[in-house]
Amino acid sequence: MDGRSAWLDNGRCRYHEAMVAAEQGAAYPDEIGFATWSFVELVEAAVRSGQVEKGVRAYEQLCMATRGYRSDWVLGLKARCQALIEAGETEALYLDAIDRLGRTGVQIELARARLLYGEWLRRQGRRVEARKELRAAYESFSAMGTDGFAERSLRELLATGETVRKRSVETTAELTPQETAVARLASAGHTNSEIGAQLYFSPRPVEYELRATGRSRERRHSFGLESLTAQERETAELAAAGMSNKEIGERLFLSHRTVGAHLYRVFPKLGIKNRAALRDALTPV
Repeated sequence: MDGRSAWLDNGRCRYHEAMVAAEQGAAYPDEIGFATWSFVELVEAAVRSGQVEKGVRAYEQLCMATRGYRSDWVLGLKARCQALIEAGETEALYLDAIDRLGRTGVQIELARARLLYGEWLRRQGRRVEARKELRAAYESFSAMGTDGFAERSLRELLATGETVRKRSVETTAELTPQETAVARLASAGHTNSEIGAQLYFSPRPVEYELRATGRSRERRHSFGLESLTAQERETAELAAAGMSNKEIGERLFLSHRTVGAHLYRVFPKLGIKNRAALRDALTPV
């Protein structure tokens, strides 16, 4: 719970709240997976709150917790955290984080690296370069339904002078009354069968109406994706990439039983029944 709170608060720029939540999670260093995520969130929250020394300590604890791990996943997260506290090699560290996390297949952490790099570039007065990173981050977060980080990316992107049409489902004027009704029920998490039962037609026309609404279909996906914790999201993405529970556990510092528990919670949140459906559930329509 603390890890999810810190993740959400960092996305919404509520850094003090994120720091408090992350510190609670970091209080259990023997829980390697839980503590590791807490340290990652704590570095960003502390630095953004102006408490750099606390961020440095959290980074040192992260290094201790992950010593011996040399995967792109671990090294990418560490580089991203180090970039927040290092004054001299900031750009090189961000580029290293983007390169390494880009090879892991976990898009959400790559997008976070690009967001941080873009924020740094903008503050260096390098607006054109910042736009590239911030636009990529915004598009990724929007596609994944990660609203807090998407809003943060959008604000930064607009601050560079970019003109952006915000991705939204507020386009009901473009929809027929029936499409609007279907979209609203879908965004509330109803299945096609449930929507059909309420509107008195079969699931097949429901799917047709959802395809016609486009963005409303994306909202339906986003409802499920937004309900996932950060760790559930990463577990799902790695499972969708074909990794076994054991391989996922080694990557995320979790036991295979914990991985299984995460997936057990993920399936109903995404409205699916097995791993084979994960790829489609995590892909925007």
